[in-house]
Formats: sequence, C-alpha cells, structure tokens
Amino acid sequence: MSGVYEVPKRKVQVTLLAGRLRSKAALFVDLVGPAVEAEAVRQMLDRAEPFVAAELPSGEVTFVATSAVEALLVSGSADGVPLEHEAQLELELQSGARLGGRVRYTLPADRARVLDFLNQERGFIALEVPEGQWLVSAAKVVGCRLPRLAKASPSPKPTVKAKAKPRPPKRTKPAKRR
Repeated sequence: MSGVYEVPKRKVQVTLLAGRLRSKAALFVDLVGPAVEAEAVRQMLDRAEPFVAAELPSGEVTFVATSAVEALLVSGSADGVPLEHEAQLELELQSGARLGGRVRYTLPADRARVLDFLNQERGFIALEVPEGQWLVSAAKVVGCRLPRLAKASPSPKPTVKAKAKPRPPKRTKPAKRR
C-alpha cells in the first residue's frame, strides 16, 4: 500500500514566514507547471487549497495553513517577462516584519499607480530582491511605504550683476622723511 497517498512533486527551497513559524523549508509543488520556481510556488499558493506541505530542515513534514502564510522567499530570478511599470516599496506585515524590494506590473495607463497595483484582487504579491522573490500574502500586508525620492535641488536663481561702482582711488600716506 505504500505510495497510495504519494503524488509526484518537486521540492522548492524557501524561507517561510507563517505565524510563529520562521524557517527554511522545502515546499512540494507540482512536477508539471512553470519552470520558474517562484511562479510554481505562487500558483500553488493561489489555489484554493487550505494547506500546503512543507519539509523542515529537521526532515519533519508539516502542513501549513495557506491562510497563515505571510511570505515566502524563493531563490532565483524573476521570469524575465518585460512589464510596463515598476516601483521600489516596503511592505509591512501583520507580524511587524518589513520586506522591501521591487514590484513589476502591467496595468492600463489610467490605473497604473502603485495604489492601483496594491488594490488588485490577488493572493500573493511578488517582491523582487537580490536573493530571489518574496511572495507576500496581500491579506497580511498592513502598510506600504514608497522610498522617499531625493528632493530636487532648487534651480539656481538667476543673478543680475549690478554695474560695479567706480571705487575711489586708495589714499596713500605720504612717506616719512628722515
């Protein structure tokens, strides 16, 4: 009877933030599907399944409630699909964790603000960082900050030079005679 409950899966290494669980783990994702690991994990999380299986570094397999997942860091680069808009931002999660990185998205020109992007209905936001991608649960985000833009230096004020007034000649003291 062994193997009856086994489904062929591949392991994807992640850093998992879910409730009190903050750990490296391996998620079990479908063998078929996107080759980019972050996209495969995102598709798995966006399904309506209430639990995902994760193998902890100890070898223990645990089932994590999808609704408890705040964020997952998946190594590797983005899929490379060119998108029209991008923004640097910092997301604050319900747990108090802050994750900063870059989001890329395509929206109609009249609805292309970061606020419009955040207000879309979706499960997870892909936040690109040098180590890979954070897949952040939109439901767990309590705030978003955009980095301050450097203030533009004021343009120099035009200066009007007044005509120089003629200076009176310097008076010299007569030399003392000896």
